[in-house]
Amino acid sequence: MNKKSKIITSVVSIVSVVSTLYFTGVDVGAVCKQMLNSVGIDLSGSASDPTGDLNEHGYVDLGLPSGTRWATCNIGASEPKEDGEYFAWGETKTKETYSWETYSYCNAKNDKITKYCDKTSFGERGFVDNIIFLEADDDVATANWGVGWRMPTKEEFDELRELCEWEPNSDGCYITGPNGNSIFLPYAGHREEDELERGCYYWSCSLDSGDQAWYLEIDSNADLCRVVSDDRYYGATIRPVAPGDKSRLVPSASVEAPMPVVDSDCSDSTRFIDSRDGNCYATVTIGSQTWMAENLRYEGDIPWGSIESGSTAYRYYPDNNKANVYKYGCLYNWWAIMDNASSSKANPSGVKGICPEGWHLPSNAEWDQLKDVMRHNDNDAVGAQLAGNADVWERTQHGAIYDSPLFGTSGFMVLPAGYFDEEYNGFGAYANFWSATESNSNYAYCYSIRHNSCGMGDSRTNKDEGFSVRCVKDK
Repeated sequence: MNKKSKIITSVVSIVSVVSTLYFTGVDVGAVCKQMLNSVGIDLSGSASDPTGDLNEHGYVDLGLPSGTRWATCNIGASEPKEDGEYFAWGETKTKETYSWETYSYCNAKNDKITKYCDKTSFGERGFVDNIIFLEADDDVATANWGVGWRMPTKEEFDELRELCEWEPNSDGCYITGPNGNSIFLPYAGHREEDELERGCYYWSCSLDSGDQAWYLEIDSNADLCRVVSDDRYYGATIRPVAPGDKSRLVPSASVEAPMPVVDSDCSDSTRFIDSRDGNCYATVTIGSQTWMAENLRYEGDIPWGSIESGSTAYRYYPDNNKANVYKYGCLYNWWAIMDNASSSKANPSGVKGICPEGWHLPSNAEWDQLKDVMRHNDNDAVGAQLAGNADVWERTQHGAIYDSPLFGTSGFMVLPAGYFDEEYNGFGAYANFWSATESNSNYAYCYSIRHNSCGMGDSRTNKDEGFSVRCVKDK
């Protein structure tokens, strides 16, 4: 039957239905629309033509406050109503089976996560990296469509859900923005194991917690639209975005991890926000001290350095790559970390230096106090206990720090950011931390962990070298 015949037949049926239901209180319009949809006649709205394109992929500006522009199609689709391809969270290739056993960022189980983990109970051997947004290399939108595109954040899905009009039909949902422009999201379902399931998921780039990530769920039967989280291994569709100037996360010109902003979710009691730049840091309490469980990332107005200096404050990027800052923090010379403060041997040091408000640089006495607590567990494995994330530490023919059964048990999460000493050295092998205690006008103390030793050493070194920084919470 052609479309004209379908319309005639449907109109005849509708007239009969209307005459029967008119005085019953039933929504006659909805019934008629459903009857037309059942024979393939769609009376709902239509998706807008692209208002622009990026890397040869079209987008629609919906007039949202963030300025976020939404792609017209899913990844792998050539038109708005096609389902497209399915991806596990953080993976950039499709596959036959979707399960924890096939998921790239765990060792076959959800409590053995190897990347994007904020809880030791889910990490492999206590692994935690506290990365809460997908890095660009793991964002399927960026990987497939190029720089400028990425997966939506949870907040962008919330904005889409709360500020747009949603009009479902049998195939999907039309979404109309404040300016009247529309996009269409098909009911694509999701994949679990090797089956296509009914519930329709669209992944965000935002980690929820542990083994789960945020997604937009829409359901034709339940007329459902919500932003929830679930296991990362599911295969879900992707609707990319091209962020606007006011987006919560703005992609950089280079491919690197998005940085959190001041109002990012940092409500966990073991995290805090540095009000100077919005960076969110995990913390860990060991004995009577509370330490940052990540290296400091603060840049401020400290100039990036390419040389050593005997008096000028400089910061450096681990392995000379800015993309490493989110995970490994910055490297600083001693002049930068002290911020014109004087050396201290006290416990606590009383030297705020480069640290956030309410935090201070550790003195030798404070580092030694930390080591003493670790020695109660194993005198020879202080460094192994303080280190974390076995995947980023190099191995030698004589073994590796992560061979220790106590590796990563403290939650302190030392990563091998390397150091700067006229050139970049030791990335993947060495972690060096400044003390607020100097030896003399040219030398200060540092504490070091290496890939081929389970211990933690201390030594004096030139103040012009670039090392990592951990801060201690004021009491």
